[in-house]
Amino acid sequence: MNEPLTPPAGARTRLVLADDHRMVLSALRHLLGVRPDLQVEAEALDSNQLLALPALAWADVVLLDLNLPGTQPEVRSAELPGLRLLPQLRQRTSARIVILSMHDESAVVLRALHLGASGFVTKSSPGDRLFEAIDTVLQGRSYVDPAILGVTAAAAPQGPPLPPPAPGNGPQALSRQEREVGQLLLVGLTQKPISHRLNISPQTTHTYKRRLRDKLGAASDADLLRKLETLVGAGAA
Repeated sequence: MNEPLTPPAGARTRLVLADDHRMVLSALRHLLGVRPDLQVEAEALDSNQLLALPALAWADVVLLDLNLPGTQPEVRSAELPGLRLLPQLRQRTSARIVILSMHDESAVVLRALHLGASGFVTKSSPGDRLFEAIDTVLQGRSYVDPAILGVTAAAAPQGPPLPPPAPGNGPQALSRQEREVGQLLLVGLTQKPISHRLNISPQTTHTYKRRLRDKLGAASDADLLRKLETLVGAGAA
């Protein structure tokens, strides 16, 4: 597919679209065209096309369908092809990756975030959600479609367990309240739903989240999620 060989000048957000349905790509172009600050740089119909795009070098955001196939026979695996693609895509680009998918299962959402996605939006959601996701991830924060939050929270109401607190500084010094907030962050809840779930004020939730970032050395919300996932894995080892 055609794409510019050099990045265009200007302050517009540069996007790469990846979906195996031409009609979906056309609809996305039409939707994104409403915002003059957004520029579609390139498109891909399969994973091999996507990984070969020069535009990945300067893209700001990649919109990725989790069912994106490859041109080679797929590896036999229960995992969605887009999930398998994420580690390779993270090596090829520093762009924020927003998943745009029909899948809304909690395990899929968490897996995508763990593998490096910054946002997750369902295809059944209104177009404004996609704009919210793009704007949010560009600020260095993660985004999970509000339509998913109830499903995700119901499937894993407390999130994966974090290691218990221990004396001293660093990850093992997390308090009970900080671990509770961390668990809910891992299932995709944002500040307001966490406050409601734990019966605390939004400001208190913000304070615990800031402490989590400080103690784990997280540079952003997305980085915090990755470090929390790592902490969960270490605790289960």
